[in-house]
Amino acid sequence: MLKELQPTTPVHKSLWHGGFAMLALAALLLAASAYMLLALIPIGRAGNVDFVVSQPTAHMWYSLAYAVGLFFFGPLCNWLVQRYRRGIVCVRATELYAACIVVSWFVFRGMLPVDFFGLVALRFITGAFYALAVMVLLNTLVIDKSESNMRTKANHIMAWLLRFGMVLGPLVAIVVSRNAAVSDVCVWALAAAVIAAVLVRLVHLPFKTPEEDLHHLSADRFLLPGMWRLFFFTCLCFACFGYVFSFVSSVAFYAMMLVGFLWALISERFSSVFVHSDTNLLVAFFFILSAMSVFCSPDGMLPGYFTPCLLGAGIGMAGARAQLMFIDSSGHCRRGTAVTTFLLACESGVAIGLAVGFAIAN
Repeated sequence: MLKELQPTTPVHKSLWHGGFAMLALAALLLAASAYMLLALIPIGRAGNVDFVVSQPTAHMWYSLAYAVGLFFFGPLCNWLVQRYRRGIVCVRATELYAACIVVSWFVFRGMLPVDFFGLVALRFITGAFYALAVMVLLNTLVIDKSESNMRTKANHIMAWLLRFGMVLGPLVAIVVSRNAAVSDVCVWALAAAVIAAVLVRLVHLPFKTPEEDLHHLSADRFLLPGMWRLFFFTCLCFACFGYVFSFVSSVAFYAMMLVGFLWALISERFSSVFVHSDTNLLVAFFFILSAMSVFCSPDGMLPGYFTPCLLGAGIGMAGARAQLMFIDSSGHCRRGTAVTTFLLACESGVAIGLAVGFAIAN
Protein backbone atom coordinates (compact mmCIF):
# COMPACT_ATOMS: atom_id res chain seq x y z
CA MET A 1 0.00 0.00 0.00
CA LEU A 2 1.34 3.37 -0.94
CA LYS A 3 2.01 5.67 1.95
CA GLU A 4 0.33 9.02 1.95
CA LEU A 5 2.65 11.65 0.56
CA GLN A 6 3.46 14.46 2.97
CA PRO A 7 3.66 18.00 1.50
CA THR A 8 7.07 19.63 1.71
CA THR A 9 5.48 23.02 2.33
CA PRO A 10 2.92 23.32 5.18
CA VAL A 11 -0.60 24.21 4.13
CA HIS A 12 -2.16 26.95 6.26
CA LYS A 13 -5.93 27.07 6.48
CA SER A 14 -5.80 30.54 7.98
CA LEU A 15 -3.75 33.50 6.81
CA TRP A 16 -2.80 34.57 10.31
CA HIS A 17 -0.51 31.71 11.21
CA GLY A 18 2.65 32.21 13.25
CA GLY A 19 5.04 32.93 10.39
CA PHE A 20 2.76 35.46 8.71
CA ALA A 21 2.05 37.23 12.01
CA MET A 22 5.77 37.67 12.67
CA LEU A 23 6.34 39.02 9.15
CA ALA A 24 3.41 41.41 9.58
CA LEU A 25 4.80 42.77 12.85
CA ALA A 26 8.24 43.07 11.25
CA ALA A 27 6.78 45.14 8.39
CA LEU A 28 4.99 47.45 10.83
CA LEU A 29 8.16 47.94 12.89
CA LEU A 30 10.33 48.60 9.84
CA ALA A 31 7.97 51.26 8.51
CA ALA A 32 7.64 52.89 11.93
CA SER A 33 11.42 52.90 12.31
CA ALA A 34 11.97 54.58 8.93
CA TYR A 35 9.39 57.29 9.60
CA MET A 36 10.83 57.98 13.04
CA LEU A 37 14.05 58.92 11.25
CA LEU A 38 12.21 60.97 8.62
CA ALA A 39 10.42 62.86 11.41
CA LEU A 40 13.69 64.02 12.97
CA ILE A 41 14.07 67.07 10.71
CA PRO A 42 10.50 68.45 11.12
CA ILE A 43 10.67 67.83 14.88
CA GLY A 44 14.12 69.42 15.12
CA ARG A 45 13.05 72.49 13.16
CA ALA A 46 9.91 72.91 15.29
CA GLY A 47 12.03 72.76 18.44
CA ASN A 48 14.81 74.97 17.02
CA VAL A 49 17.34 72.16 17.31
CA ASP A 50 20.63 73.04 15.65
CA PHE A 51 21.34 70.25 13.17
CA VAL A 52 24.67 69.84 11.44
CA VAL A 53 23.27 71.57 8.35
CA SER A 54 20.02 73.30 9.25
CA GLN A 55 19.10 75.11 6.03
CA PRO A 56 15.84 73.96 4.40
CA THR A 57 17.69 73.57 1.09
CA ALA A 58 20.01 71.00 2.67
CA HIS A 59 17.01 69.12 4.06
CA MET A 60 15.56 69.06 0.57
CA TRP A 61 18.67 67.32 -0.77
CA TYR A 62 18.60 64.85 2.13
CA SER A 63 15.06 63.85 1.18
CA LEU A 64 15.90 63.55 -2.52
CA ALA A 65 18.95 61.40 -1.70
CA TYR A 66 16.72 59.14 0.37
CA ALA A 67 14.24 58.90 -2.53
CA VAL A 68 16.97 57.93 -5.00
CA GLY A 69 18.38 55.39 -2.56
CA LEU A 70 15.04 53.57 -2.47
CA PHE A 71 15.63 52.42 -6.07
CA PHE A 72 19.31 51.49 -5.74
CA PHE A 73 19.00 47.75 -4.97
CA GLY A 74 15.85 47.25 -7.06
CA PRO A 75 17.59 45.84 -10.17
CA LEU A 76 19.58 43.46 -7.94
CA CYS A 77 16.64 42.29 -5.83
CA ASN A 78 15.71 39.25 -7.91
CA TRP A 79 19.34 38.08 -8.15
CA LEU A 80 19.92 38.53 -4.41
CA VAL A 81 16.87 36.56 -3.25
CA GLN A 82 17.70 33.67 -5.62
CA ARG A 83 21.47 33.65 -5.20
CA TYR A 84 21.25 33.74 -1.39
CA ARG A 85 18.61 32.60 1.09
CA ARG A 86 15.84 35.20 0.86
CA GLY A 87 15.27 35.36 4.60
CA ILE A 88 18.95 36.06 5.18
CA VAL A 89 18.92 38.82 2.54
CA CYS A 90 16.08 40.55 4.40
CA VAL A 91 17.80 40.12 7.78
CA ARG A 92 21.18 41.41 6.52
CA ALA A 93 19.55 44.41 4.82
CA THR A 94 17.71 45.21 8.06
CA GLU A 95 20.93 44.90 10.05
CA LEU A 96 22.75 47.27 7.69
CA TYR A 97 19.80 49.66 7.90
CA ALA A 98 20.11 49.47 11.70
CA ALA A 99 23.83 50.30 11.36
CA CYS A 100 22.84 53.44 9.44
CA ILE A 101 20.60 54.40 12.37
CA VAL A 102 23.56 54.04 14.74
CA VAL A 103 25.64 56.34 12.54
CA SER A 104 22.73 58.82 12.45
CA TRP A 105 22.64 58.80 16.26
CA PHE A 106 26.32 59.73 16.43
CA VAL A 107 25.71 62.50 13.88
CA PHE A 108 22.75 64.01 15.71
CA ARG A 109 24.64 63.83 19.02
CA GLY A 110 27.51 65.78 17.47
CA MET A 111 29.96 62.94 18.12
CA LEU A 112 30.65 62.31 14.43
CA PRO A 113 31.50 65.39 12.37
CA VAL A 114 29.92 64.99 8.93
CA ASP A 115 29.67 67.59 6.20
CA PHE A 116 26.79 68.16 3.78
CA PHE A 117 27.90 65.48 1.30
CA GLY A 118 28.42 62.98 4.10
CA LEU A 119 24.85 63.47 5.29
CA VAL A 120 23.52 63.13 1.75
CA ALA A 121 25.44 59.85 1.38
CA LEU A 122 24.12 58.64 4.73
CA ARG A 123 20.51 59.35 3.74
CA PHE A 124 21.09 57.60 0.38
CA ILE A 125 22.48 54.47 2.03
CA THR A 126 19.75 54.45 4.67
CA GLY A 127 17.03 54.58 2.01
CA ALA A 128 18.76 51.85 -0.03
CA PHE A 129 19.00 49.30 2.78
CA TYR A 130 15.52 50.11 4.13
CA ALA A 131 13.99 49.63 0.68
CA LEU A 132 15.85 46.35 0.12
CA ALA A 133 14.65 44.95 3.46
CA VAL A 134 11.02 45.91 2.84
CA MET A 135 11.08 44.82 -0.83
CA VAL A 136 12.30 41.31 0.04
CA LEU A 137 9.86 41.14 2.94
CA LEU A 138 6.84 42.09 0.83
CA ASN A 139 7.58 40.70 -2.63
CA THR A 140 9.07 37.38 -1.53
CA LEU A 141 8.70 36.38 2.13
CA VAL A 142 5.05 37.32 2.57
CA ILE A 143 4.07 35.67 -0.72
CA ASP A 144 6.01 32.49 0.14
CA LYS A 145 4.33 32.23 3.57
CA SER A 146 0.80 32.64 2.15
CA GLU A 147 -1.35 30.18 0.25
CA SER A 148 -2.03 31.06 -3.39
CA ASN A 149 -5.68 31.92 -2.73
CA MET A 150 -4.75 34.23 0.16
CA ARG A 151 -1.89 36.20 -1.36
CA THR A 152 -3.90 39.23 -2.47
CA LYS A 153 -5.33 39.51 1.03
CA ALA A 154 -1.84 39.11 2.50
CA ASN A 155 -0.44 41.87 0.27
CA HIS A 156 -3.40 44.08 1.18
CA ILE A 157 -2.81 43.61 4.92
CA MET A 158 0.90 44.30 4.60
CA ALA A 159 0.27 47.54 2.69
CA TRP A 160 -2.10 48.70 5.41
CA LEU A 161 0.48 47.89 8.09
CA LEU A 162 3.06 49.97 6.23
CA ARG A 163 0.61 52.89 6.09
CA PHE A 164 -0.04 52.61 9.81
CA GLY A 165 3.74 52.57 10.35
CA MET A 166 4.00 55.82 8.37
CA VAL A 167 1.88 57.51 11.04
CA LEU A 168 2.93 55.57 14.15
CA GLY A 169 6.60 56.37 13.49
CA PRO A 170 6.22 60.19 13.64
CA LEU A 171 3.77 59.81 16.54
CA VAL A 172 6.33 57.91 18.61
CA ALA A 173 9.12 60.28 17.53
CA ILE A 174 7.17 63.35 18.69
CA VAL A 175 6.34 61.80 22.07
CA VAL A 176 9.95 60.69 22.62
CA SER A 177 11.40 64.08 21.60
CA ARG A 178 9.13 65.89 24.07
CA ASN A 179 10.31 63.73 26.97
CA ALA A 180 13.97 63.27 26.00
CA ALA A 181 16.57 64.50 23.54
CA VAL A 182 15.67 64.56 19.86
CA SER A 183 18.55 62.19 19.12
CA ASP A 184 16.92 59.57 21.39
CA VAL A 185 14.42 59.00 18.60
CA CYS A 186 17.22 57.09 16.87
CA VAL A 187 17.35 54.67 19.81
CA TRP A 188 13.67 53.82 19.38
CA ALA A 189 14.08 53.49 15.63
CA LEU A 190 17.05 51.18 16.18
CA ALA A 191 15.09 49.04 18.63
CA ALA A 192 12.23 48.66 16.13
CA ALA A 193 14.65 47.65 13.35
CA VAL A 194 16.45 45.10 15.55
CA ILE A 195 13.18 43.49 16.66
CA ALA A 196 12.06 43.33 13.01
CA ALA A 197 15.30 41.55 12.06
CA VAL A 198 14.85 39.03 14.89
CA LEU A 199 11.25 38.32 13.85
CA VAL A 200 12.23 37.68 10.24
CA ARG A 201 15.07 35.43 11.39
CA LEU A 202 12.64 33.29 13.39
CA VAL A 203 10.39 32.60 10.39
CA HIS A 204 11.05 29.26 8.73
CA LEU A 205 11.36 29.55 4.95
CA PRO A 206 11.82 26.41 2.82
CA PHE A 207 14.70 26.30 0.38
CA LYS A 208 13.96 27.17 -3.24
CA THR A 209 16.17 26.27 -6.19
CA PRO A 210 17.24 29.39 -8.10
CA GLU A 211 16.35 29.85 -11.75
CA GLU A 212 18.83 28.58 -14.32
CA ASP A 213 18.83 31.71 -16.47
CA LEU A 214 19.53 34.22 -13.69
CA HIS A 215 20.75 37.73 -14.47
CA HIS A 216 22.41 40.11 -12.03
CA LEU A 217 20.27 43.05 -13.19
CA SER A 218 16.58 42.50 -13.79
CA ALA A 219 13.23 44.29 -13.60
CA ASP A 220 11.74 41.26 -11.80
CA ARG A 221 10.69 42.10 -8.22
CA PHE A 222 11.49 45.73 -9.04
CA LEU A 223 9.36 47.71 -11.53
CA LEU A 224 6.30 46.63 -13.47
CA PRO A 225 6.44 47.98 -17.04
CA GLY A 226 3.49 49.85 -18.50
CA MET A 227 2.22 51.13 -15.16
CA TRP A 228 3.78 54.60 -15.16
CA ARG A 229 0.48 56.49 -15.00
CA LEU A 230 -0.69 54.53 -11.98
CA PHE A 231 2.81 54.86 -10.49
CA PHE A 232 2.65 58.65 -10.92
CA PHE A 233 -0.84 58.86 -9.42
CA THR A 234 0.17 56.83 -6.36
CA CYS A 235 3.35 58.87 -5.98
CA LEU A 236 1.34 62.12 -6.18
CA CYS A 237 -1.12 61.02 -3.48
CA PHE A 238 1.61 60.06 -1.03
CA ALA A 239 3.61 63.20 -1.91
CA CYS A 240 0.73 65.17 -0.37
CA PHE A 241 1.38 63.38 2.91
CA GLY A 242 5.12 64.02 2.57
CA TYR A 243 4.53 67.73 1.98
CA VAL A 244 2.40 68.08 5.12
CA PHE A 245 4.85 65.82 6.98
CA SER A 246 7.63 68.36 6.30
CA PHE A 247 6.16 71.00 8.63
CA VAL A 248 3.76 69.24 11.02
CA SER A 249 5.01 67.98 14.40
CA SER A 250 1.77 67.55 16.32
CA VAL A 251 0.56 64.47 18.17
CA ALA A 252 -3.07 65.40 17.48
CA PHE A 253 -2.41 65.57 13.72
CA TYR A 254 -1.00 62.06 13.45
CA ALA A 255 -3.58 60.68 15.88
CA MET A 256 -6.35 62.00 13.63
CA MET A 257 -4.59 60.60 10.57
CA LEU A 258 -4.79 57.22 12.27
CA VAL A 259 -8.51 57.81 12.68
CA GLY A 260 -8.70 58.58 8.96
CA PHE A 261 -6.89 55.33 8.15
CA LEU A 262 -9.32 53.42 10.33
CA TRP A 263 -12.21 55.18 8.59
CA ALA A 264 -10.89 54.03 5.19
CA LEU A 265 -10.26 50.51 6.50
CA ILE A 266 -13.77 50.19 7.92
CA SER A 267 -15.29 51.50 4.69
CA GLU A 268 -13.44 48.71 2.86
CA ARG A 269 -14.60 46.10 5.32
CA PHE A 270 -18.29 46.90 4.90
CA SER A 271 -18.29 47.94 1.25
CA SER A 272 -16.28 45.44 -0.80
CA VAL A 273 -17.94 46.53 -4.06
CA PHE A 274 -17.00 50.14 -3.41
CA VAL A 275 -13.32 49.44 -2.74
CA HIS A 276 -12.97 47.38 -5.93
CA SER A 277 -14.39 50.13 -8.16
CA ASP A 278 -12.75 53.19 -9.65
CA THR A 279 -15.23 55.32 -7.68
CA ASN A 280 -12.97 54.72 -4.69
CA LEU A 281 -10.14 56.56 -6.44
CA LEU A 282 -12.35 59.55 -7.22
CA VAL A 283 -13.57 59.82 -3.63
CA ALA A 284 -10.02 59.38 -2.29
CA PHE A 285 -8.68 62.06 -4.62
CA PHE A 286 -11.49 64.41 -3.55
CA PHE A 287 -10.62 63.83 0.12
CA ILE A 288 -6.92 64.50 -0.50
CA LEU A 289 -7.59 67.67 -2.53
CA SER A 290 -9.98 68.96 0.14
CA ALA A 291 -7.41 68.41 2.89
CA MET A 292 -4.55 69.93 0.88
CA SER A 293 -6.63 73.01 0.04
CA VAL A 294 -6.79 73.67 3.79
CA PHE A 295 -3.09 73.03 4.41
CA CYS A 296 -2.09 75.26 1.46
CA SER A 297 -4.53 78.07 2.26
CA PRO A 298 -3.06 81.55 2.90
CA ASP A 299 -4.14 81.37 6.54
CA GLY A 300 -2.22 78.14 7.02
CA MET A 301 -3.63 75.07 8.70
CA LEU A 302 -7.09 75.81 10.07
CA PRO A 303 -7.94 74.72 13.61
CA GLY A 304 -9.78 71.42 14.05
CA TYR A 305 -9.14 67.73 13.66
CA PHE A 306 -11.23 66.89 10.62
CA THR A 307 -8.62 67.90 8.03
CA PRO A 308 -5.90 65.34 8.98
CA CYS A 309 -8.65 62.72 9.31
CA LEU A 310 -9.77 63.55 5.78
CA LEU A 311 -6.19 63.32 4.50
CA GLY A 312 -5.68 59.95 6.18
CA ALA A 313 -8.91 58.57 4.75
CA GLY A 314 -8.02 59.77 1.26
CA ILE A 315 -4.51 58.32 1.32
CA GLY A 316 -5.80 55.06 2.80
CA MET A 317 -8.48 54.65 0.12
CA ALA A 318 -6.16 55.66 -2.73
CA GLY A 319 -3.39 53.35 -1.54
CA ALA A 320 -5.71 50.37 -1.14
CA ARG A 321 -7.27 50.74 -4.59
CA ALA A 322 -3.96 51.51 -6.33
CA GLN A 323 -2.35 48.38 -4.88
CA LEU A 324 -5.19 46.19 -6.16
CA MET A 325 -4.82 47.78 -9.61
CA PHE A 326 -1.09 47.02 -9.62
CA ILE A 327 -1.72 43.39 -8.65
CA ASP A 328 -4.57 42.92 -11.15
CA SER A 329 -2.34 44.25 -13.95
CA SER A 330 0.70 42.17 -13.02
CA GLY A 331 -0.14 39.00 -14.93
CA HIS A 332 1.22 35.54 -14.18
CA CYS A 333 4.19 35.29 -11.76
CA ARG A 334 4.57 39.07 -11.55
CA ARG A 335 2.83 39.65 -8.21
CA GLY A 336 6.08 40.38 -6.39
CA THR A 337 7.05 42.92 -9.04
CA ALA A 338 3.66 44.63 -8.71
CA VAL A 339 3.98 44.80 -4.93
CA THR A 340 7.46 46.34 -5.15
CA THR A 341 6.34 48.87 -7.76
CA PHE A 342 3.50 49.99 -5.51
CA LEU A 343 5.84 50.18 -2.51
CA LEU A 344 8.36 52.33 -4.37
CA ALA A 345 5.59 54.64 -5.60
CA CYS A 346 4.41 55.22 -2.03
CA GLU A 347 7.83 55.65 -0.43
CA SER A 348 9.30 57.84 -3.18
CA GLY A 349 6.14 59.96 -3.15
CA VAL A 350 6.56 60.69 0.56
CA ALA A 351 10.26 61.53 0.10
CA ILE A 352 9.54 63.84 -2.85
CA GLY A 353 6.77 65.54 -0.89
CA LEU A 354 9.22 66.13 1.95
CA ALA A 355 11.72 67.66 -0.48
CA VAL A 356 9.06 69.97 -1.93
CA GLY A 357 8.00 71.03 1.55
CA PHE A 358 11.57 71.87 2.54
CA ALA A 359 12.13 73.72 -0.75
CA ILE A 360 9.02 75.86 -0.17
CA ALA A 361 10.14 76.52 3.38
CA ASN A 362 13.33 77.99 1.96
